[in-house]
Amino acid sequence: MSEYLINGARSLNGTVRVSGAKNAVLPILCASLLCDEGSVTLTNCPDISDVTYTLDILSLFNCTVSFSDGQISVNATNAKFAFIPPELTLKLRSACLFLGAAIGRFGKAEQYLPGGCELGSRPIDLHLSSFMAMGVDCSCEKDVIKCQNRPHGTDIFLRFASVGATENIIISAAKGRGTTTITGAAREPEIVDLCNFINAMGGKISGAGSSIIIIEGVEKLRAINYNIIGDRIEAATFLSLALATDGEINVTGVNPNHLSSVVDVMVNSGAFICKRENSITAKRGGHFVLSPGTIRTATFPGFPTDAQSVIIAMLLKCLGTATVCERIFDDRLRVCNEFLKLGANITVNKNTAKINGVQSLCGAELYACDLRSGAALVVAALSANGASVVKNVSHILRGYDSFDTKLRSLG
Repeated sequence: MSEYLINGARSLNGTVRVSGAKNAVLPILCASLLCDEGSVTLTNCPDISDVTYTLDILSLFNCTVSFSDGQISVNATNAKFAFIPPELTLKLRSACLFLGAAIGRFGKAEQYLPGGCELGSRPIDLHLSSFMAMGVDCSCEKDVIKCQNRPHGTDIFLRFASVGATENIIISAAKGRGTTTITGAAREPEIVDLCNFINAMGGKISGAGSSIIIIEGVEKLRAINYNIIGDRIEAATFLSLALATDGEINVTGVNPNHLSSVVDVMVNSGAFICKRENSITAKRGGHFVLSPGTIRTATFPGFPTDAQSVIIAMLLKCLGTATVCERIFDDRLRVCNEFLKLGANITVNKNTAKINGVQSLCGAELYACDLRSGAALVVAALSANGASVVKNVSHILRGYDSFDTKLRSLG
């Protein structure tokens, strides 16, 4: 499938269940390489292309993998060291987490630099400097990263709460020698899920969800069954759709506490929100979406950068003016150029977008330039009058399981 054909201006209503979190299942799959014997079984796994690419890399390491009906099995008993070529790493930003997994399993790693969505500068210097602090020799020549030596315990301070660097340190240190302490660690729910997974295998990690995480290396990790948390960004997408289309959507399979900053913005936009134990319902509190003022992206528990694009799509017809400041990635606001094609009134100055709400949007031909902007274009097109075409939806399929089917179920 290369494009979505969308007839907009319909109110979307109903209940939709989100899939397992993309940003949780990928690092957990990487960490499954650390399991010494038996099959790790993961449930609630999304059927998305990024998962497929990750399983391809595990197969490269001689792991036995299977995936059916949301359940993944990984047996790394006979895993062997392998070089990860560019045809795999360039498709997948999270491929860099196999550095930590390979170091933890084999005492060495070698792979081409990772790719993924083009969101501006995304260096992995924090990853490599952390490895070196743990006694790992690292080099990068002609875009090939090479790491050598098993990690030992140390104290690591992250000058930025990088999710990827935090995950790579945790994975590499889980079977390392001694105790590693991360100060300034990222606090995202997906990191908590990774730590819970490793602990369930017999790891010794404390402090997950705080800025200080302590990892005591263990000799062996055992096979387990583990259920992946629900995807908070997919949930934010469907909640945004409810408000953008003047509908009412009940999103299930997600922890509302993982969406506190998103819900806060929606409530300040005039939404009626009802939170239950594992679900959230959103609908407009009035005829118009109100301006929530200024939104600034931040690391958790702040407003997630991954939800920024869909929130802008929700605000295109807001009453008044809203401002979004992107403080994580330096090229994430380029989706605004596509919103202009629909008749939106947006001005962008560096990493700040000012949205002046318009009365209506008109269908257009749109191009998805990355995963989250692609989903945002679908939100905008569904709220616009007439027909739209969203091209290059392969980006969307990297992170949304059965997106078109779920949308049709809502009308």
